[in-house]
Amino acid sequence: MTARNGPLVVSFAAAPGTEPPVLAFSISKKVGNAVTRNRLRRRLKEVVRLRVQLQPGVYLVRAMPEAAQLSYHEASVRLTGAFSSLARRAASSQAAAPQRKAPE
Repeated sequence: MTARNGPLVVSFAAAPGTEPPVLAFSISKKVGNAVTRNRLRRRLKEVVRLRVQLQPGVYLVRAMPEAAQLSYHEASVRLTGAFSSLARRAASSQAAAPQRKAPE
């Protein structure tokens, strides 16, 4: 499942038993030099730490080249929006999926 908000893309894969959740970042060299990429990664990690409650699973946050121009506040708004969108999709897909009966 994937959600995009501006230059940030968040993908999620359910993985039972992944406690705590696994969070990975993919920031290509197109974003900028190592200093720029690491600054962006640190900002995104801090946003997740302060503002996002992650459910168990594996998350991948990808940053497009335009993400390097985002301020901390803009990155925060974009990333929390992407995670919120992802949570809504996950909730709606769980509600739409038929419930399996336990074997008797």
